[in-house]
Amino acid sequence: MKILKKLHNYPPMLVGFAQAAGVTVYVALFATFITWIEESNTPDPPQFVAMLFFLTAFIMSALVCGGLVLAYPATLALQGNIRRAIITLLWSVACFFAILLIVGALILAL
Repeated sequence: MKILKKLHNYPPMLVGFAQAAGVTVYVALFATFITWIEESNTPDPPQFVAMLFFLTAFIMSALVCGGLVLAYPATLALQGNIRRAIITLLWSVACFFAILLIVGALILAL
C-alpha cells in the first residue's frame, strides 16, 4: 500500500504510462518464455497438461495485468477520488493504444 500512496505524487499521465509499460514488459517476457518453450526440442506434452498450463497462465496473466492496471485506480475510487481514478485509467488506455500502434508499425516494417 505504500507504493500506491506514493503514486499520488505523480501525474496521472505518468502513472498511466508506467502501468502500460509494466504490462507491456510482462507480456514481452511471457511471449519470450512461450517462444522459448515452443522452440525447445522437448516433446509435446499431453493435451491435458498443455490445456492446464494454458488456462493457468491465462488466469495468472489476467491477475498480473489487472493488478498492474487496476489496483491504483481502484484504490483511488475507494478513497473517493473518482476523477483521478478515471483520468489515470484513461491515460493507461491511451498509452496501451500508442504501444499497440508502435508494435503494429514494427510488425509492418519487418
